[in-house]
Amino acid sequence: MTSRSLTQVEAAALLGVSQADVSNLVRGRLRRFSTDRLFRFLNALGQDVEIRMLEPGPPAESGGRLRIVNEGSRGMSKLFRR
Repeated sequence: MTSRSLTQVEAAALLGVSQADVSNLVRGRLRRFSTDRLFRFLNALGQDVEIRMLEPGPPAESGGRLRIVNEGSRGMSKLFRR
């Protein structure tokens, strides 16, 4: 996907959040946002979200792990102008 070059104010209007929330997203401060909401934000910005269940490995004491793979996308901060 090519960058949309949105300002944070434009992105906020598109996502239905405040500019401060967009600033938090760009800076990786995600605690206030559910994963569902983050997925909806990405969809609104034209990004596909795919969740894959991998083949199970050997049992681990700490359980499974979460891994985010960015295949070809340019990252959240690249979607906005400063």
